[in-house]
Amino acid sequence: MTEAQVREKLGQPLRVRSGRMGFKGRGWDLVYRRLTVSVFPLNSGVKALGLTTTSKLEKTKSGVGVGSTLAQLRASLRGETCKKDSGLLHCWVGKWKRWQLVTDFRLVNGRVSVITIGTIGETIG
Repeated sequence: MTEAQVREKLGQPLRVRSGRMGFKGRGWDLVYRRLTVSVFPLNSGVKALGLTTTSKLEKTKSGVGVGSTLAQLRASLRGETCKKDSGLLHCWVGKWKRWQLVTDFRLVNGRVSVITIGTIGETIG
């Protein structure tokens, strides 16, 4: 989706955070009550490449969400990879390659604390 389409669907964000967005380069976050949408300038325009939530109200199709245990997460996913990185456990589905969709579950104390769905794009600027 473009940034305009996100705003049309979700309305005016509570705030906009801008700056360097990790490995994706410059971009900005549209912060809403239950989720944050990360947008980036691409050659094809400003596009949403990521969505992050810490809300217990948002769930995957299989019913996994913030607060789910590692056992619940693993029982509902197929083809996941789990790995500790900098002391945090991450489980994800998808491939960390350009333009591939990845769903990442960050776990703290054995429970999902953050869910991020996104693609790795090539930003400009």
